[in-house]
Amino acid sequence: MGVALLCLSLVELTVVHLLVSHWSRTAALIMSLISSVALVTLVGLIKSFRLRPILLEADGLRLRGGVLFDRLIPFSALAHVETEVAPDSVRAPPTWNTAFLFWPNVMLSLCAPLPREGFKRRRPAFHVIALRVDDPEPFIRQLRAELAAYPAAELSAAHTP
Repeated sequence: MGVALLCLSLVELTVVHLLVSHWSRTAALIMSLISSVALVTLVGLIKSFRLRPILLEADGLRLRGGVLFDRLIPFSALAHVETEVAPDSVRAPPTWNTAFLFWPNVMLSLCAPLPREGFKRRRPAFHVIALRVDDPEPFIRQLRAELAAYPAAELSAAHTP
């Protein structure tokens, strides 16, 4: 999806550049400079999603969305994990949807709400996390193994062995 967005951006920027260059060479040069910076930033963002994935660490679940966010959720804060993702629950205000370009395939419920960080502080605290992992079955299996030390956490996954 990111590469498709990049390709569409290239086409759009080229067409707009050609149109603007008919009226003002200076404006076209300024737009080219801004467009170049924007494209380099977009390429960096796309690469960061691959280079900074979600991790299961010794302390908890490290949720990362490329360079956009990095947050550690302790295992003791997790209450419920499921692979059945309902559209209403993903769009609900207390849900933090970390799957930007794709539909989430794992939902994590928390024991207590956690405050939002960054510019979304005005939104209410979240107590559900929607995320997208490449292969949910091994992720859930490893998460179960890590959460075995926390008896309060209830794990259920509809499609995992």
